Amino acid sequence: MFYFLDHFFDKHDHKINARSASTYLSDAGKLLAMLFTLLHLTYGQPARATEMVTIRLRNFGAERRSIFVTNGMNDLSFFEAVIIFQLHHSHIMSYILDGIMLDILYNKTQALTGFGPTILRFPPPLVSSLLFVYLRFVRPVETYFTAALFKSQAQVDSVNFFLFSNGKRWTAEKTRDTFCRISNLNLTWSEFRHVSIAFLRHMSLPENLREYLPIDEQAGHSQATAEKVYGFADSASHTRTDMMMRGFKAVSLAWHLLLKIK
Repeated sequence: MFYFLDHFFDKHDHKINARSASTYLSDAGKLLAMLFTLLHLTYGQPARATEMVTIRLRNFGAERRSIFVTNGMNDLSFFEAVIIFQLHHSHIMSYILDGIMLDILYNKTQALTGFGPTILRFPPPLVSSLLFVYLRFVRPVETYFTAALFKSQAQVDSVNFFLFSNGKRWTAEKTRDTFCRISNLNLTWSEFRHVSIAFLRHMSLPENLREYLPIDEQAGHSQATAEKVYGFADSASHTRTDMMMRGFKAVSLAWHLLLKIK
């Protein structure tokens, strides 16, 4: 997916070439689909599709952004990371990664009460790097062409929501279908959640570490639900604390270990 500036603009009146811009948006959508699938496979205990579609790139009213670049335990917004990128271009990944953190608020509790617990997920470094590059270089061009080819609401959604392509926000149904098609696991979204949770709960870990890891919390359900649904018996704040972050990150790292991802 390599393009040159004159490919997108008419040589005579310098207006956007709609066909070329549409091709770019289509290719960007395919890239997002692959990146999203890789992200969902690797960031830890899988979220629900209804949670994934709420991932925000910016604060909007009472809704806060969902993607942060972590430098140790100090989290930066994506846009703060872009500033660092401009200042430290050649050493960006060594400077900011640690990685990317997803702070996804929506879950069953929030749907019922209007608020819910903080759930953090941490993709492995390589996936974090790919996500950063996509958001830094691909999405801004995508937003520019979206503004030219679609209605104003599409531009607003492109700026605000991660799962957006070809002029539209993704629905939960599109999210599920995309993951199942690209992952080629022959599992539904729900089946993948069940399998992933069961694998990690049965992973060979020291007993004291198992009790420490917030596996059920990252999956977005209570321990009682886990024991009832996944057959494994074992002995509502919005504030992210260092202990909370380390706990959720440990779950993601355990998942990376299980998948043998460095």
